[in-house]
Amino acid sequence: MYLNENIIPYPYCLQNTAIYRREKDGAKFITPVMGIVGHYRSLETHAEIYDLQYFETATGYFENIRIDGKLFTTQGIEKLISQGVNFPVRNKIAVLDYLIAQRGCIPIQYYYNSVGWVEKNNWQDDKQFAHAELISSKNMVGFNEGSRYDLVSRGTFDDWNNMVQQEVMGNTALELALVLGASSTLVPLVSFINPDISNLLVHIVGQSSSGKTTSAQLAASVSGRPTTNNRGLIRTWATTQNALMATLNNNFGIPLVLDEISISQIRDMTSLVYQLVDGNEKARSNQDAGLKKIRNWSTTIISTGEARLTEKVAKNDGLKVRILELSDVEFTTSPEQAEHIKSVVATNYGWLQPEFVRRLIAEDVIWNAIPERYTQCIDLCVKQLPESRYRHRIADRNAVIVLTAYLLNKLMGTSIDLEKLHGFIVKHTDNAHIGQDVGQEAFSDVVQYLIQHQRDLKSYVDKYNTPLNLIGIFLRPEGTDTNIRVAILKKEMTRILDDLGYEDKATILKLWKKRGILESEKDRKTNRVTINRRREVTYTLKLDWNYRESFFVLNQKHFSN
Repeated sequence: MYLNENIIPYPYCLQNTAIYRREKDGAKFITPVMGIVGHYRSLETHAEIYDLQYFETATGYFENIRIDGKLFTTQGIEKLISQGVNFPVRNKIAVLDYLIAQRGCIPIQYYYNSVGWVEKNNWQDDKQFAHAELISSKNMVGFNEGSRYDLVSRGTFDDWNNMVQQEVMGNTALELALVLGASSTLVPLVSFINPDISNLLVHIVGQSSSGKTTSAQLAASVSGRPTTNNRGLIRTWATTQNALMATLNNNFGIPLVLDEISISQIRDMTSLVYQLVDGNEKARSNQDAGLKKIRNWSTTIISTGEARLTEKVAKNDGLKVRILELSDVEFTTSPEQAEHIKSVVATNYGWLQPEFVRRLIAEDVIWNAIPERYTQCIDLCVKQLPESRYRHRIADRNAVIVLTAYLLNKLMGTSIDLEKLHGFIVKHTDNAHIGQDVGQEAFSDVVQYLIQHQRDLKSYVDKYNTPLNLIGIFLRPEGTDTNIRVAILKKEMTRILDDLGYEDKATILKLWKKRGILESEKDRKTNRVTINRRREVTYTLKLDWNYRESFFVLNQKHFSN
């Protein structure tokens, strides 16, 4: 935009190379020609910036500079002079009044650094989605400033969609990849319905020939550039935890892929995974001992690798149930199919999500029905999931994917079979660790630990020999009972469970006591046992007699009456 009479408010006027104010006794000189030609407001902070055009007398040309809204004060206006703008200092108040009046003639464009849904604090907030351009129910104009993602649509939608119709539709595995990419749009919305769903973390396990990378590129192409370079939506696991948090910060609806978990240098991913699914980084202090602003996100994160993510986190069912881990999936049927998909999405991407969002916010009936449809999708998922105590939590998570497929069918004309899609998810999700009682799993691991470290267990038959690194003691059988009882020092049991990766010790001990595995005093989980003439607090486990063969100190004569 250039400065002209159309954007000069009355009573000001433009004459040659100066701005005048019309007054009763004639036009009064205000300043050499200058004016606001661009007016921008942040969607996140509401701070304003402006493009100021002025005439540079030294060169005889018009110049443009970008200025901060903070300059529109009696103190700030003089700072324009240090930026090359010349006007009489004695007129600074008049210049300020002119610029304040004149900026109102310029249409506001909104800019943003976050991506996805903007300023949604509840379900009824304005519908604004920050993509390469702002998608708004109020037809607001906006642009993405300095985004760390390349979300500009490239190629053509027709070329991308023709490939989808040819290669994806009818292939449930690839349909799932497509839906996962689009599901990032729904995750922030569902979080208002179900606060337990802050992010969708999906880990795809498979060999290099399974097509998992192709599926990840397809998922990313829904929203933007599906590459690891040039601000693409595919990043590698070869990053630090802090860098990953920075990559995700202020992402409220754009899918992100983390490729090949085996190259990560993070050995224990428990803390990282907690943060990924919760959508918040740990609170950190700054150099002034205050708290830094916590980074937030809510989206779909797709991870790939030949190793399982669930094996890299603590043995905590509450955490594992929040990871959707798919394995043994053959996404592509041939190298030719994989190559076709890759070649198309490499040059045609970023079309589906913005159009999906436009149609979603334009259809009030569909928008307002999202909570009800989500509940219906949960019911569908519950029916297809095996019975377990985590069945409904898994259904809440999976229902986001089914809801996305439903809305794609409704708004984008796809024909994805919802039951078949979820059945595919159930088939390729290993829920064995979730369906199994964590107490039984922990008990098996602890027993194996005791067998491997039995030299650190004292036997009741040898009163004088105490292991250097004592962890517990075998107790003498009572009466005709042939069960093996081993009392583990309280602090040692805590350490053992920590070493084995079990965080929720209270739940494990409660389950052990309920099943009769743990013997304790009334209203306690511990027993007091005499070891070397001292009363020690222990956790006493009852083992089946069959374990006697695994402990060299437990032979038949030790248990004879």
